[in-house]
Amino acid sequence: MNILWVRDGKIGHEKQVKVLLDEVGKSIEVSITEYVVQPFSTQRFLSCLFKKLPFIDNEFDIIIGAGHSTYSKILNFKKVSKKKAIAIAVLVPSLFKNRFDLICAPSHDSYKFKNTNNVIFFEGSLAKVSDS
Repeated sequence: MNILWVRDGKIGHEKQVKVLLDEVGKSIEVSITEYVVQPFSTQRFLSCLFKKLPFIDNEFDIIIGAGHSTYSKILNFKKVSKKKAIAIAVLVPSLFKNRFDLICAPSHDSYKFKNTNNVIFFEGSLAKVSDS
């Protein structure tokens, strides 16, 4: 399974996605490509208009990320994906919730959803389980 992980550089967001990816990797073979969202600047925006992303021709099965700066990128990557990729948001996107195939959200944010057909709720935060 080919996965594109859209990262925002915030440790709290990235740890939760990493836990999910580690669990998926326990049952099936995964190949993870990472894309780090950079803070917005006009110069970076203009350079991206004329630069093709090196991984965009890959056929991803899943595009996943957490944090507000990742959600629009996830949806954009899904739109240009050659394969019908599954877009997954970890935590709660502020916009376009219905465009995600799946949202993994904390149960205390359930009031932010009118329709929960594409939402899986969890208690607390996603974290690696340890015996120590």
